[in-house]
Amino acid sequence: MAAEQAQEKTDPASPWKRRELRKRGDVPKSQDINAVVGFLAVLLLLHTGAQPFLGRIARVVEYEWQAIERPVVSVDNLGSLVTGWSLTFYDLMWPVLLVSFLAGTIANVLQVGFLLAGEPLKMDFQRINPFLGLKRLFSLPGLQGLMQAILKTSAVAYIAYRSLASQLPQVSTLPHLDAGGMVVVVEAIAFRLCVNCGIALLVLATADYAFRRWQWERDKRMSKQEMKEEYKRHEGDPTVRQRIRQKQRELAMRRMMAEVPESDVVITNPVHVAVALQYDVDRMSAPLVVAKGQRLIAERIKDLARRHGIPIVTNPPLARSLHDAVPVGGEIPERLYRAVAEVLAYVYRLRGRTPFRRAV
Repeated sequence: MAAEQAQEKTDPASPWKRRELRKRGDVPKSQDINAVVGFLAVLLLLHTGAQPFLGRIARVVEYEWQAIERPVVSVDNLGSLVTGWSLTFYDLMWPVLLVSFLAGTIANVLQVGFLLAGEPLKMDFQRINPFLGLKRLFSLPGLQGLMQAILKTSAVAYIAYRSLASQLPQVSTLPHLDAGGMVVVVEAIAFRLCVNCGIALLVLATADYAFRRWQWERDKRMSKQEMKEEYKRHEGDPTVRQRIRQKQRELAMRRMMAEVPESDVVITNPVHVAVALQYDVDRMSAPLVVAKGQRLIAERIKDLARRHGIPIVTNPPLARSLHDAVPVGGEIPERLYRAVAEVLAYVYRLRGRTPFRRAV
């Protein structure tokens, strides 16, 4: 039973696994969002720049109409004709292609962030295997894709029907308009129809992205055993790390205790806290806390102080403030200067030394 629970994938993917998947380009995203955003951006471009675009088309049609009088296509003029047609097509379509590319890129960045992964571009012959293609077509993901396609088609057809039905009064006026008026009305009807369909597709694409993200999170879940193995692989064995931390604490404790015989005074609580201070006016801008501790560590500090003749001064408020505010090796804060100076002056008078000057 415990083994089954260890193998059951119930935990979300770890940060390490997420980074590895992201490097391979395996991230949750929806291609529908890229396509719909690109479509709406191009639609807005064509609507706002309809007059210049139609003017360009009119000039192209006029030029090609005049070109009818030119000689028929031959080997001699084929190259120039193809070049001219290509340049004309490029001149008409480059704004549309640029806006579509930028919109798709922005939509992709909003989904997955800035990501450059080469693995999805590698040649994989399994993708073009017809048998695997048929297998994917009749699999559960394939059926889900089919249902989504039917849903999108039905939604777009319904939205298009409702949009055209609401525009019937404008359509009925077309026979009574001149060519310019007909173009304006048809453009307005087509724009509203495309916007309504685009918004419906954007809603469906957003839902598709949410579903794909949920599905990705579900598929990338990890078992307890996988989490432990990955933690060991990246962070090391917890038992070993615990031993290392224990050794580090012991070394730090030894270094701290070695500083106690070099201190000038030990300030105590008097039972629970002990703080050892050191001050040399020639080398230090302020007294340093060279050792501190509570309970058993405080007793060890006081024992070392007694053994080496270091004065022990009982001052509970000052001992507590120094213990809480200053790390080992840190200078005392300015607000405690006066209290510490009084203690050091008292200690130096007991020893017959010049205040704030270490003995030579």
